[in-house]
Amino acid sequence: MGELDPDLLQNQYMPEFLLERLHWIKERKGNGSLRVVLSRNMGRAHMGAHTKDGVMYISINHRHFIRRSEYLNKNDYDRRGIRNIFALALSHETLHLEEMAGNHLYKRPFIDDIEEEMFVRGVVYTKGSKPLIEQKEAVDEDALATRNTLILCGEEWLTCEEFREQITRLYKYQRTTKSAPLQEKP
Repeated sequence: MGELDPDLLQNQYMPEFLLERLHWIKERKGNGSLRVVLSRNMGRAHMGAHTKDGVMYISINHRHFIRRSEYLNKNDYDRRGIRNIFALALSHETLHLEEMAGNHLYKRPFIDDIEEEMFVRGVVYTKGSKPLIEQKEAVDEDALATRNTLILCGEEWLTCEEFREQITRLYKYQRTTKSAPLQEKP
């Protein structure tokens, strides 16, 4: 876990949600049921989650990771800000893995990938990004874009058309160099 170890004193300012998600990763990495890997074949996606042969994977786009790190360092993000951004992204992927494992965090299975992404982004924003923003902590432009859209949507963000449009645009953009069509959920 390195600098994102949820037990390190330097990370205790993080919202409870992020610490819980980081503990989730640490526990599963420790028992071998999760691997976090760098990948070179992810198109424009920053990170992704999948399972293979009973093992869960969080894949980090190697090229994006390098470019992102360079961008954050050039734009005056300190190590704490960089930890925030990666903790949010990893937490996002853990929610997808929970869904894949059948641990439905919503009251029913999702209709499609877009609805799942809306739910995951909404949860990560409300429980992770928003508390960080309220603490005047650094977050990235994705978190700020989600905040701006969710302010328009109010409490009904999972059924908000503006949010669905934002996620659909992002989802299609990330998959323009990878063949991953939108999938209906069973």
